[in-house]
Amino acid sequence: ATLCAMVKHLDAGIGRVLNALRTAAVWPAASAAHHVGAGAAGAGAGASVGTDAATAGAETAGSNTVLIFTTDNGGAWFENMGCNYPLRGGKHNNFEGGIKGVGLIAAPGRLEAGTYSGLMHAVDWLPTIADATSSGPSAGRSFGRNSVQGSVEGGAEVPGGLDGVSMWPALRHRDTPPPRTEIVVNVDPLDGWSGAVMSVFNGTHSGFKGGLFKLMFIGEQEKGADGAGVGWMECSTMTVNAAPVEEGVVLQTTVSNGTALLFDLNADPNEQYDLSRQKTYAPVLEALLGMWEAAAESAVWPKYPPTDPNSYPDLHSPPYYGSWAPWADGVRGRKEAVAGAL
Repeated sequence: ATLCAMVKHLDAGIGRVLNALRTAAVWPAASAAHHVGAGAAGAGAGASVGTDAATAGAETAGSNTVLIFTTDNGGAWFENMGCNYPLRGGKHNNFEGGIKGVGLIAAPGRLEAGTYSGLMHAVDWLPTIADATSSGPSAGRSFGRNSVQGSVEGGAEVPGGLDGVSMWPALRHRDTPPPRTEIVVNVDPLDGWSGAVMSVFNGTHSGFKGGLFKLMFIGEQEKGADGAGVGWMECSTMTVNAAPVEEGVVLQTTVSNGTALLFDLNADPNEQYDLSRQKTYAPVLEALLGMWEAAAESAVWPKYPPTDPNSYPDLHSPPYYGSWAPWADGVRGRKEAVAGAL
């Protein structure tokens, strides 16, 4: 019932946005809607983009409009009973249930119906949008160290040295090779250097086929409240299936020791079978460990500013009452209220 209610409200909200765009004559009528659905794995990670185009006329209303809906992370299963099953874990941890998201991109007359299943990261939206909203070719433009080389369709100027990769050519032309082949999901030096990296290994290797492999270093969030490891929460019963016993292998890295897990996400998208102790996958483990060490050594140390008591929920009136809210405006007038709340 909760899921149905959430979907109903989401559908209604999207409908209001589309109706406003139609009123402004920047979006096609309902019978001529074009949209692309995109699901990205990994806030990190892989992406799947779909399109549903009823007509193909590029000169319709909305041909200069790009509409994007996306998520930030998986459902928070313990806070609000968000269900990510059959994926493992949820918000706050680096299992697929926490980092694999869904999204939709619509561009009337410019994208055909379908699904893109290559890797995509949240940082890829900037260069993708820059391409989608630009006109004219810009051959050989590079957005960052993982950038596509060759013809990139947009002409917008974006800063150099970005980690993001434009997905627009791959979304428009499905025979285009996936622009992204690896993702740094997270590097957290404040949580025992926990985090994850993933990479595509092409071809056939000795003892295993190529695919998308993921290396995780376990932190407190992945250990769970009881320390036994995060498992799977079933939607129908909202009961948790425990994590497998004795997962992972201890690895020495250039920054620390840590318990690591290795998953083949093509064969095991729900992260049930840790491969870190299997000698067959030693080359994959070594390659991903090198990728992890490079990411950890170049990571910028996180900064957490002191808590500002002006942000306390009890100091805000509706529509923010009872929740965290913007507090930068008018904080001086609330000094007495802040002092009384402390």
